[in-house]
Amino acid sequence: MKSSNYSEKNQYIISALTLLWLVTLPLRNSILTFSVAGLEIYPNFIAALLLFVSLVPTVRTFSGIQKIILLFLGGWAGFAAVFLLIKGISIEGIFDLHSLVMQFLTAFIVFGLSACFGWYEFKRIIRDGLRFYLLLLLVFGLIELLTAYHIFGPNVSKLTEYPVSSTFYAPFFIYDNNNDYCAYLALLIGLLYLFDDLLRKKNTLALLLVFLLFFFARFSQARLAEYISYVYFILFLSIMVAPVVKMKFSRRDLFFIFSFLGALVLLFASNTFFNGKAYLKTPESHLNRLIVANQEMDTIVAYQKLGKDKQEKLQAAMADVSAEDNSRSNNIRVHLLYNGLDMMKNHPVTGGGPGSFRLNHKENKFRYPTDTVSNPHNFVIEVIAQFGIWGWGYFALLIVMLFRSISLSGETVTTDRKAILIFLILIYPFIGLIPSSFLYINLHWLFLPLITCFIFYSGEKTEEKA
Repeated sequence: MKSSNYSEKNQYIISALTLLWLVTLPLRNSILTFSVAGLEIYPNFIAALLLFVSLVPTVRTFSGIQKIILLFLGGWAGFAAVFLLIKGISIEGIFDLHSLVMQFLTAFIVFGLSACFGWYEFKRIIRDGLRFYLLLLLVFGLIELLTAYHIFGPNVSKLTEYPVSSTFYAPFFIYDNNNDYCAYLALLIGLLYLFDDLLRKKNTLALLLVFLLFFFARFSQARLAEYISYVYFILFLSIMVAPVVKMKFSRRDLFFIFSFLGALVLLFASNTFFNGKAYLKTPESHLNRLIVANQEMDTIVAYQKLGKDKQEKLQAAMADVSAEDNSRSNNIRVHLLYNGLDMMKNHPVTGGGPGSFRLNHKENKFRYPTDTVSNPHNFVIEVIAQFGIWGWGYFALLIVMLFRSISLSGETVTTDRKAILIFLILIYPFIGLIPSSFLYINLHWLFLPLITCFIFYSGEKTEEKA
């Protein structure tokens, strides 16, 4: 990673633009936004354009892999633009095109900053930006948790349609979506660990952040984010314990370990357990809740006076209530997946085009019903179904990064950061399942260029020894 020869004045200007870009990054287009010929203009977009222009001279110092990634991302955005011109422009298509353009601009800015300032200063800049991003999320998340005050938006307004639950206290921030919030938090924790030495040295702080992710995911009812927090916890705990515990076992230790595991197997094999979650889906559960809720209306007495055959018919009717409901979240996600697979079969090379997934759902052009939901809720489906080989190409780049990460030596990167890096790449498609759409999330735009800079820089060990 070579540092370019910028004058002190030019570096000062770029530093100021970088600060503006990083500070406005978490806010996206939520403040001081105006439209010009249908194009949204907002502070972060302006800062990105100015940085892009300022960093153009750094192109000559980019490495081969950086140039390949930029050519790919630029070609992807160009393909989307041409597709819209040929097939017809739609609001949904413009939305996806904007995401692809910003994805390219963000990658160029990250590579340009690394070339302009050199690795150490670049690492500090990214660290400070990610810290600010995380701080903003946590402050708003805790305020929302304690007060149930949220910035009003379409999804927040829907809270009035549901019974009072933990979701009322879930964090939304400006994203108007508690699942988006959890996706941002899950990505930030991993990226910050790669670039922040403080977080790496204070593993208890990393565990605290994971606990907050778990906590907010629980309130948001974002189960996938909750599962990711479990894996994070195990990983960070292992990193913390590994240097202290010497994994040497005597035969006696092994005997007790395997005896304990054997006892657990026997316990689970020889006993039955009450599954509360499964019971909640049964007709009996629905009926019991109906009875309790209507005690003053003599529901219990009425039910008891029914003959056995009528009681069985009532239970059968309640079974229909607990049967598959196409409007339930889980079933909608499955149907979105099936519809995405159909699109991939019908358009294996070019995909359906930018915005086509949402547009086709709004026009009911798919086989499987998804109620009023039109976003893919699946990053893999989102990019491959809509963009064909470009989507496959993006994941091919991630696979290249994965194998490059695995091959990193101990002289290049510390073991704990290598583990986090590999973990982040492996779970990236699963994080993409949390929000309704992933392509427009600005941390996604940052992800590939940031891990590219981290992977292909080979001096971290030297930095720590200095």
